[in-house]
Amino acid sequence: MQKSEPRRNEFEIFQSIRPKLYRYAISILGNHADAEDALQEASLKVWRHIGQVAEVSSISSWLYQVVVNTCRDHLRRKKRFPLPIHTKTESAPSHDEYWVEFEAMVSHLSERQQEIIVLRFGLDFTFKEIADAISLPESTVKYQLVKAVENLRSIYLPGKEADCNEM
Repeated sequence: MQKSEPRRNEFEIFQSIRPKLYRYAISILGNHADAEDALQEASLKVWRHIGQVAEVSSISSWLYQVVVNTCRDHLRRKKRFPLPIHTKTESAPSHDEYWVEFEAMVSHLSERQQEIIVLRFGLDFTFKEIADAISLPESTVKYQLVKAVENLRSIYLPGKEADCNEM
């Protein structure tokens, strides 16, 4: 019975951060139906493999990694591009208007930079949590974030000096 208790606690953590996971899945997949499918698939993976996971520094980072990998698999199966802009036929709910603008802005970045920007500014991840979630060294995450911010500034604020110390 002891093995089921940690499994239940970790799955409860998954359920508690599900709204953030859902927003992140939408940012990757571009629509609510695909995001819901991916989250359902990720929750099954979490439930099946939670007991096999070696100790991780942050259970929430591991959960995000499961969702990221599930969304990537979903994209590969559908051969779609990440972070599309919502069309008028599928408008986002009013509380997601910020998210739609955010998606449109970062859609000009590489896939890796999009992930890092979304995790850092969209979901308030720390550098350590991002590094754990996407399996990169923390220094690489910081470097990629600086480059992503510079790219966004060059697109949206041409001629302005980039000051990346604000992060």
